[in-house]
This record gives sequence, C-alpha cells and structure tokens, in this order.
Amino acid sequence: MLICERLSFQIGFTLAIQRSMTKLEYKKILCFYPWIQPVKNWIPDILSQSIEISKKDLQSCQDAYLKIKESAIQYCTYFCKNYPGELKELDSPPPVLTYLGDLECLKRKRLSIVGTRTPQSHTEKWMMTELRSFLYTHHHKICSLSGGARGVDQWVHELSIRTHTPTVALLPSGLGEIYPKSFQALIPEILKAGGALISSYAPWEPMRKQNFYVRNQWIAALSEDVLVLEAGQRGGSLITAQHAINFGKNLLVVGSHPSDQKYKASNELLYSGAQMIRDQKDLEVSLRL
Repeated sequence: MLICERLSFQIGFTLAIQRSMTKLEYKKILCFYPWIQPVKNWIPDILSQSIEISKKDLQSCQDAYLKIKESAIQYCTYFCKNYPGELKELDSPPPVLTYLGDLECLKRKRLSIVGTRTPQSHTEKWMMTELRSFLYTHHHKICSLSGGARGVDQWVHELSIRTHTPTVALLPSGLGEIYPKSFQALIPEILKAGGALISSYAPWEPMRKQNFYVRNQWIAALSEDVLVLEAGQRGGSLITAQHAINFGKNLLVVGSHPSDQKYKASNELLYSGAQMIRDQKDLEVSLRL
C-alpha cells in the first residue's frame, strides 16, 4: 500500500473523530503534513494555513488503521478513486468510508427506498408485487439503497437479494457493531448478490442516535431517485425525503387515503409536488427505464 494512502486514511479518521470539520478545514488539515505531497498538489496555495493535530489523535488513527487491516473491512478516503463523487459534493463529506462488499454497484442506476419500521399489510403487498416485479425486470441495471432498519428498509434489501439486484445498506454504526441485530442475517446474501455495506464510523463504534440523521442524508445523496413508502408524520423517511428535495433528487412517493395517518407525511410530500407512484409502470417511467 502506498504510504500516502495510509496517511490520508489516518488524517481522515482524525477528521471523523472531529465531525464538525468542514471541507475548508479538511483541506487545511492536509496542508499541515509535508509527507502528503501527492495530495497537497490538489490544494490551492491560499489554503496552506496549518492547524495542529495532537499525537493522541494520530495514535488513534494508527490504531484504527491496524484494526481495520486485520479484518475483512475495507476503506476508502476522500482522495481514493472509488470514493463516491456524490458524497464529495456535501458541505461536510465523510473523510473515510469503511465498507464490506463491492462499491462497483454504485456505478449502476441508483434508487434509494425508505419507509416506516412498522409497515402496514398493504405496504408489504405493494412491495411484494410492484416493487419485486420492478427489481426483477431491471436487476441488471438497478442498484437499490436503504438503511438496514427493521420494516421497509430490510424488506428492500431482502427483495433485492431475491431478485438478484445489488443492494447497498448505509449504516448508523461501525461495521463491527451492526445495527440493528436483525439485519445481520441478510449480510452474507447482500455481499453474495454484489451489494455492499457502508459506514463512516470506526468498525467498533456502536449506533448513536445522532448518526441516523447523517445516514439519512447519505441515502439521499448517493441516489439518483428516492422512493418513499409509508412515511408517517415523524421519522427518518421524512428526513431522507427533505434531503432529497434539498439535493434536487427525483422524489417519488407511494400515497394512500388522506385519512390514513401512517401515510400523513407521504401524502403531504405528494401535495408539495413529489411524483406519485402507483405501480411498476410508474417507477419505470419516473426512472426513465
């Protein structure tokens, strides 16, 4: 491995510890290190102001690096070729991604699918008919993305596996502390189907409540289109939808009767201009397939 690749990981992991860093500060911090010249050439001279990193943080980086190298977990930094370009456009892009599987699937047409953790029976029926048929028909073109949570997220991953569609799970925890535990059974099949698990946290870091907001942002950022299934008045699905709107993504929504409170946010998104999805054909038209 190139020495600058290892050191860029260490710097990136330091930034992952200090999560309030901005892109500007990220570039400044790289300029502080004379041994990262191959990367430093990308940075304008105006950003050459240095800032200090403690020896403790650097040691933490080295410890993280060694633990990752001893596992099956892979990583890419902001400067690696396989780092997703969509994340670079964020105001505070994750400096380091750890992952299991193959990120090549992100080169396909990407559809993020999110929804409630407690879906109703007619949502399950729609997924088992319309969504399953859509994934099966276009499994050679599509990559699905979701968050691995109970309910809709895990159904998305499971249907993708059944239809031989690569699927990517973006997690709110480290890859050595998979959350939720019920998701672990799907991991071997996701990897076998050509999908991946992605996290920006150290492998041993547990789930934290604040991680969900960031995870939801990435689900929206990495996709070309975002499909919302059964979103109530509160929850991560609505947050993901708002991020999709902010990023200018194509927002698709399956609605329901106005009196159905479990679809309250879904119907409000439709009223605000999201595209209504009724069946497989609507999905194909919206995704230009």
